[in-house]
Amino acid sequence: MDYMGWILIGVSVAGLYVLGLISYRLLLSARSLQSEAARSQGLVNQVKNFDELSFSESKPSTGSDLGKLLVARRKLIAAKEKRAEERRRRLIKEFVRLK
Repeated sequence: MDYMGWILIGVSVAGLYVLGLISYRLLLSARSLQSEAARSQGLVNQVKNFDELSFSESKPSTGSDLGKLLVARRKLIAAKEKRAEERRRRLIKEFVRLK
C-alpha cells in the first residue's frame, strides 16, 4: 500500500468522523425541537380552553386612596422587576449551559 492508499483511508476516516459529529448535533437539535413542540402544544391547548376575561367597572380614585394606590403600584413595579431579573438569570443559565 503506497501513500495514496493511506491518504484515502485518512480522508475516509476524517469524513466519517465529521459525519458522526453532524449527526450528533442533528440529534440534539431534534430532541430540543421535540420538547419545544410539546411545550407549544400545551400552550395552544391552554389558549383553546381559555374563557372570556371578566372586566370590572373602573372607578375614579380619591385622595384618601392615594397611599394604597402608590403602595400597590410599587408592588407591581417590584414584581415586574423581579420577573425580569429571574428571566435574565434563566437566560444566562441556559446560555452558559449551551456553551
